[in-house]
Amino acid sequence: MSNNYQILIQKLDAFIRKYYKNRLLKGGIYSLALILGLFVLLTVVEYFAQFNTVGRTVIFYSFFAIATYILVQYIFIPISKLYKFGKVINHQQAA
Repeated sequence: MSNNYQILIQKLDAFIRKYYKNRLLKGGIYSLALILGLFVLLTVVEYFAQFNTVGRTVIFYSFFAIATYILVQYIFIPISKLYKFGKVINHQQAA
């Protein structure tokens, strides 16, 4: 009986790892698309508006802040949960 329970726990752990790997892959694709789209959008806006130094500085730091937020949200959080830092889904939720 104990052996079957251990097999079930191993399968659930494998599912949890696969779940977070899939979230990481999806997050990588989303991050790349969002950051590239944001870069193109801000470049086009700057090209047509021809901002001064202060405007370009604001655009640069806003791009940097948004890109950092996207990377944290879609890449670093799934990586931390993959390595079981913080709260991860439990066996009952995985089942």
